[in-house]
Amino acid sequence: MILILGCKSLDQQNIESEDGHAEDKFYTINLSSIIENKREVPISEIADSITYIRLESTGESALGRIQDIKLTKEYIFIYAFGTPLLAQFDAKGKFLRFIGKVGKGPEEYDMIRQFSIDEEAGLIYIQPNWKRIIQVYSFAGDYVKSIKTNIDERAIIWSRDSILMCYSEPLVGNEEYIFKEINLHGQILQTVKNYNKWKDPPPFGRTRFYQGQQFFYYLDNTLHFKGLYNDTVYTYNQTNRIIPKFSLNLGEYKLPEEMIFERGLVQRTPPKYLWVSVKESKNFVFIYFSAYDTDDSQGAGHGELNAGFAIYNKKEGSGITLKSNYGKLISFNTIGDWGFINDFDGGPELVPEFTNDSLVYRHISSIEMKKYLSSDEFLNSSPKYQNLKRILLKQMSDLKDTDNDILMIAKLK
Repeated sequence: MILILGCKSLDQQNIESEDGHAEDKFYTINLSSIIENKREVPISEIADSITYIRLESTGESALGRIQDIKLTKEYIFIYAFGTPLLAQFDAKGKFLRFIGKVGKGPEEYDMIRQFSIDEEAGLIYIQPNWKRIIQVYSFAGDYVKSIKTNIDERAIIWSRDSILMCYSEPLVGNEEYIFKEINLHGQILQTVKNYNKWKDPPPFGRTRFYQGQQFFYYLDNTLHFKGLYNDTVYTYNQTNRIIPKFSLNLGEYKLPEEMIFERGLVQRTPPKYLWVSVKESKNFVFIYFSAYDTDDSQGAGHGELNAGFAIYNKKEGSGITLKSNYGKLISFNTIGDWGFINDFDGGPELVPEFTNDSLVYRHISSIEMKKYLSSDEFLNSSPKYQNLKRILLKQMSDLKDTDNDILMIAKLK
């Protein structure tokens, strides 16, 4: 049987209170009001500690522009644009290997669209670009098998034992589903319905990639997922049925349906409309929001997008947007004014780019780190722990411009 779920059927489940909400109740985060509620937030307000990991830099381990990072207890896995294979480091940043081999053979790939991790089984699931298969490797780097999907989905990841989750935002407007759960034989088990069908689909499909999009995250070893245009975050209940967990109310910032890029009705989108990407820990929901477009006269893709981060405290049922001097996010591996203020050691701000249950982490380019640690802002800073400031300086003392990025990891409260 196919279970069809959607936010139109959830009105009666919309439960909120001043004291937060119960974990098993559907609730709504009023993001439109949170965006207007800005203040500086120190890291110590959400975390107990921070650490830095330097990814080993050798001629062999050089990485391109990092797109995705996944942490396990023993390893760090990194997909970087321009680096054809998935990179594996140990938990201290020592380079171990690239997973697989470059090529177009049955056990090879040369570009990653998505990857996911089954830590308990020690398996890596890689979705190559333009190949209708999922290639599975062990944590030791050995090829295990290939799974034929017979479908070209935007993203396919491991969900749970012998189950994959597929995501595709509508391209022509007549698609039935946004998310599809399938088994290893390609059979559809559960779905999340597409409620944004269009009356007059365009003659061909088109889509656009927005920097910072993340459609999946795990919490308590359970997959959570949200599409680009829908407002609802979905997950699984205790019997592994797909359920809606919470929604985000964008209010005046929500993109009107007629302005959806794939519909082909408009060339440009006013910069006031925002999309959101969600990550979550036990106590917090981290929300990255960004405009679809700018008002730059050079056209789409030019200028700096309106962007920022918001955090929602699940126990208190309230949220705040991190105050930014610029209100724009240029690149995730740079140091700017849009993250949590580092009051531990005076080092870089914490940007909640990725989460892993009790951890939130980001990556910082070696050039940016060197520049920041020699700046007056850092040298004149007075953090809570001066000894940590000295340790940070010592740890980065021999950093080179050509070194791989540094991971900054916060242990959440």
